[in-house]
Amino acid sequence: MNAINDHYLVPEQMQGTEKNLQSYITALTVEDAEDMFVEAKDRMLDINSWKKENSFFSAFVLTDAHGKEVHRHAHTGDFIRIANSSGNSLYHWIHIDAIEYDDYPDINTETIAIRIHPSKEPHIKDEDEAYLINSAVSSTIVIERLERRLSSLYHGRNEIIGGTGNQSDAVWQSLINSFLMFE
Repeated sequence: MNAINDHYLVPEQMQGTEKNLQSYITALTVEDAEDMFVEAKDRMLDINSWKKENSFFSAFVLTDAHGKEVHRHAHTGDFIRIANSSGNSLYHWIHIDAIEYDDYPDINTETIAIRIHPSKEPHIKDEDEAYLINSAVSSTIVIERLERRLSSLYHGRNEIIGGTGNQSDAVWQSLINSFLMFE
C-alpha cells in the first residue's frame, strides 16, 4: 500500500489543479516508528494546535457542527474555522468530511487520513450563501507508517485558481512537515 498513490479517501481529480505533497522520516526501529505514528496522528487530529507550526494563518479553530468552538480531537462532521494572518475579520470554513484509521498488520503498515472541503459557516442555513463553495474541491491529509518509515502527505483535488480551496503549497507543506517534527 502506498498512500501517495492510492489512499481511498483521496477523491478523483476531475477539474482544476491537483496537488500532491509529501514529507517523510525514517525511525531507527519499527517500535520507534509506531510510537512516532501515534504522536503524529495526535498532532493531526489536534486542529487547535495547527497554528503553532504554521505562520500563514493566525488561527485554526475546531468547531462542532453548529460552529461552537471545541477543545478535543477532530471528529467527522466537525468544522475548522481559519483566520488568515492579514488581520481582517473574514474567516474561511472547512468541513471535515471523513476521518479514517486503518491498520494492515500483515504488511506492517497503518494510516490515518482526514478529508476536508471548503464550506459555508455551519450555522448559515440560507443556500444563497453557499454559492461560492465548489463541492468538488477537497484536501486529504494522510499519515502513513510503513515499517520504519513515516510519511505525511497532502492531496489537493479539483482546485480552481482563484477559487475555494486554492491555498499555496507552502501552507500545506508547512502543515504536513509539522506532523513529523520529533525531538
